[in-house]
Amino acid sequence: MGSPITEAQRYGGPKSTNERLHRRKGGYRFAVATHETTVEQFSRFRKNHSFNREYSREERSPANVITWYDAVAYCNWLSQQEGIAEEQWCYTIDPQDPMKVQMAADFMSRRGYRLPTEFEWEYACRAESRTSRPHGETKELLTRYAWYADNSGTEFTMPVGTLRPNDFGMFDMFGNIFEWNQEFYEPYSSNYINTANPTQSLKVDKEMLRLLRGGSFNNQALFVRSAVRLTSPPDIRSYIFGFRASRTYD
Repeated sequence: MGSPITEAQRYGGPKSTNERLHRRKGGYRFAVATHETTVEQFSRFRKNHSFNREYSREERSPANVITWYDAVAYCNWLSQQEGIAEEQWCYTIDPQDPMKVQMAADFMSRRGYRLPTEFEWEYACRAESRTSRPHGETKELLTRYAWYADNSGTEFTMPVGTLRPNDFGMFDMFGNIFEWNQEFYEPYSSNYINTANPTQSLKVDKEMLRLLRGGSFNNQALFVRSAVRLTSPPDIRSYIFGFRASRTYD
């Protein structure tokens, strides 16, 4: 994970810990949705959600104006829709206050839907590549895989899955819309092999910045790389914030 100090456009320069190169080991099976959650999909969960239709114009466009809390609520709902037992859901949400969220201590081993961890997202994005993008270092091929400033006109998102997938069959891992991850932000600590299981606080604090990945339709190529990490408070609604779901398999 992260980027070597020689990577072109590395955020923060060679001394930055934000993209410090390091290794993580998984050791478990997981799945990440092949595309971002769409307007049509999220509307089944929340019919009156206030999408910004100026930027997500079609039903197959990525759902936008999504907070971290909205995304995890959708994950619990999706678990319910698929008949997954409640004791396997990954989040406990106060029905009187949707911003009071507790992650289950064993959420990594539960079968319910959840947001991808940073490790899972970057692994799915890289598709075992070691370059700044799965198809190579330069941006010449980027317009074949990502809707970003050079080909979107910086105007709005596009329907999911309309460009090429990476070698894992994942669409729109770059561009279109930033995607929430599970964890809150921490600088990468050091260059060593550690666990892929997050050990952070399970109680969600809205004052702690949470991670988003992948870049959006109005970003330059600088922000459309595998190692890029954006942060935001979990209660922020933005026309460039969305998500895709993940889950653990036995």
